[in-house]
Amino acid sequence: MSNLAWLKSKLPICTIFWLHLSTSAAQNNLICLSQADCFSSPAHICAGVDKHSPWYKYALGSNICQCPNSTVVANAGPYCDTECPGGSRTPCSGHGECVFGSAKCVCDDNWFGTNCSATCPIAYGQVCARRGACMATLGGGITCRCADGWRGPSCTVECQGGADTPCSNTGICEGDGSCTCLAGWRGVDCSIPCPGSYLFPCNMRGRCTLDAACECDP
Repeated sequence: MSNLAWLKSKLPICTIFWLHLSTSAAQNNLICLSQADCFSSPAHICAGVDKHSPWYKYALGSNICQCPNSTVVANAGPYCDTECPGGSRTPCSGHGECVFGSAKCVCDDNWFGTNCSATCPIAYGQVCARRGACMATLGGGITCRCADGWRGPSCTVECQGGADTPCSNTGICEGDGSCTCLAGWRGVDCSIPCPGSYLFPCNMRGRCTLDAACECDP
């Protein structure tokens, strides 16, 4: 008797019913004990998962509601007439589990996209250099959303002025780490106030140049 079967033999009937309709921690397809558990998908069968199946590593020894012949052709959907994202031979690009009921992928950690083909940018051996969060885009791609003070595809570019005070807090840090200074401030890190003060640069009687000097009006 498997561990799952032994556990279910010891539980109250209401808990067993909940287990019929739940998923395990490592897979997203419906666990079943009999064909009756697969009532929501007419073409599905309740069966174990063959070791050659793409679903084997997710099933954890449980029977799941699945399409027949899923070892050969990874079709899914309630009527088993929909190809899994990534193709029937490599569902979810080999980086996720295709859910039979919906024909959609649940990606493994650090894989994203409708077919789980997009991976998070890695720098210094860490996702987004541990200076940002890996996010899926609307187009199905992947990008790093960097923490304040960091820029670049993998969050490895430090803003001018330092990550703690990007652009000296008197400018906007651009995608390449350079600064666009607010009015009255100059310098690569926006740390130099224009003469006359940043509120009234050049005493409002001239133009503050890029090197924080005044070109006075005639």
